[in-house]
Amino acid sequence: METTRELSVVPQQGMITRMGMINPTFIEDAVIVSEKEQEKEHPNFIESNTSGITLEELETNCIVPSFGDNQLTISHQTFIHRIEEAASMFFAGETFGNTEIRVSHKILGRHPSALTKRKEELKPEDETIYYQRMAFCFHIRTICREINGEEVHLCIGGVRSLNEENLYGKKSPEKFKIFIGWRVRVCSNLMLTCDGLTGRLEVMGDTDIYIATLKLFQTFNPEQNLRLLEDLGRTMISQEQFCQIIGRLRLYQVLPAS
Repeated sequence: METTRELSVVPQQGMITRMGMINPTFIEDAVIVSEKEQEKEHPNFIESNTSGITLEELETNCIVPSFGDNQLTISHQTFIHRIEEAASMFFAGETFGNTEIRVSHKILGRHPSALTKRKEELKPEDETIYYQRMAFCFHIRTICREINGEEVHLCIGGVRSLNEENLYGKKSPEKFKIFIGWRVRVCSNLMLTCDGLTGRLEVMGDTDIYIATLKLFQTFNPEQNLRLLEDLGRTMISQEQFCQIIGRLRLYQVLPAS
């Protein structure tokens, strides 16, 4: 029978400091780190390759692209302002949160006076910039409900991408998406999931955005929408029903467009 000897080391108080290994003046109390997950900073955005930007930066640092006939497009900031104005009018007296904006696909250019300059000769004032894609949203802080134990605020916003427009042709209706709901996820590539209402607009001017947004708000019933979400949390489905749902989702992407 083989036996092994185990060595036990029992530290005594002050042993390490007496040996000169650690200076007691540098010893700090242990800090307990909580494992609680931190709340996401941008819960309504699929961030991907987007970056945050302020409304002031959009207005001062970015140009407004034009069509081939020199007619200006509707700027990102104008789009945002019209949605905010419609919300302020329809939900008068409510408190609104800050508008969060995310952009992607930066387009660099130069002023006409700098067209003949070489790249290394360009100065900052010679360059122009705008973002092809933009998404934004804001919450109504005073319209708050609880869904399955989670507090949610009514969320409003929109998304647009200039790659949907033919900027080399004459001015034509421009495309936008707007939304209102409790649970929203939006990305600058126009992917939008919303439990409320969404609207796809094709407009010639910013006034049309304002009018269409008011119509969307009038159609939305927040309390009915909230009840549907609460009922969904209590809905039970069988294994067979779950498999059918997954199967249909997989089949949907190969169905003909018609």
